[in-house]
Amino acid sequence: IMIKNTVFLVFSFFLVIPSFAQDLTIKGIPVQTTNKQMEAATVEAAPVAEEALPPLWNRELQVSDGPESFDGIVHHAYTITVHEIDKDNMLAGIWKETVKRKGSKVSVKKGIATAEQVSLPEIHHDYMDVLAKFDENKGAQNVKISFAFLHDGKEINPEDYPGEHEKATEMLYNLSIELNRAVITEQIGGHEKIREDLEKDLDRLRKDNENLYKSIEKNESNLSKAISDQAMAEQELEVAQANVTAFQEKIGTSADDKSFKELSKMRKNVDKLERKIGNLADDQVKYQREIEDAKNAIPENEKEQEMKQREIENQKVVIDRFRRKLADVQ
Repeated sequence: IMIKNTVFLVFSFFLVIPSFAQDLTIKGIPVQTTNKQMEAATVEAAPVAEEALPPLWNRELQVSDGPESFDGIVHHAYTITVHEIDKDNMLAGIWKETVKRKGSKVSVKKGIATAEQVSLPEIHHDYMDVLAKFDENKGAQNVKISFAFLHDGKEINPEDYPGEHEKATEMLYNLSIELNRAVITEQIGGHEKIREDLEKDLDRLRKDNENLYKSIEKNESNLSKAISDQAMAEQELEVAQANVTAFQEKIGTSADDKSFKELSKMRKNVDKLERKIGNLADDQVKYQREIEDAKNAIPENEKEQEMKQREIENQKVVIDRFRRKLADVQ
């Protein structure tokens, strides 16, 4: 992986030496609370296969020094390795912009970045020019970074600058530790982001679960009311039909216009009650269907919750493994 923030750490180191150990933090993720359906549930992480876990730190960091070619010109250089990271095409450009912001002149040619008149009191009291090149090894997923420090055109080396040589070696060894820690810290951040997303998914499932129970409760209430309303409407219909029959018998064949209007009104009331009963019956079918749909969805939802919880717990195991790996980098 190529981590942009880590690249900035490389460049900033040679301009203003930071305290990486103080800056590196691991973001804490709060544990999500459960809803009333999940409060009593305890989901344990399924055992994570060893081959599925990130390997623990088993590398020995060191600073190698010796002749290195910088665009055909050999200088005594110091090389460190940053593991589990790839170089990208922005690398030289980022350094160029970073150094410019610090007021130093920089040039990039054929993959060699040159910063002129850089203050590095940790190595030498005077200004120096710094050459840097980044050699990517995709197969091993690492980048070797080689630096040459030039003072008055002459590179720092163990023969001519023994004191500066020791200081450069020590500084780059510490840089190697912090950059490799920075890579692992960012890996932790990536897995914590995965865990955050899983916890958001779990929260959504829990809310869906609550809504399913609310839907059942609401539709059962609606169903009960619809049944009651239908029973009342049927009683009203029975009375209304009896009234129509009685009125028809009363007026017989000698009904006047007023009687016919009253009879028409009574028949319309019967029709209205029949439609109401039909609508209430349809509503009951709808409420029953929604209740069944919700009841069928709840077990699937809770199964998804359990699976998501296991994913979260497994992700915690992976994160813990990365933290152990981080602690072992030296």
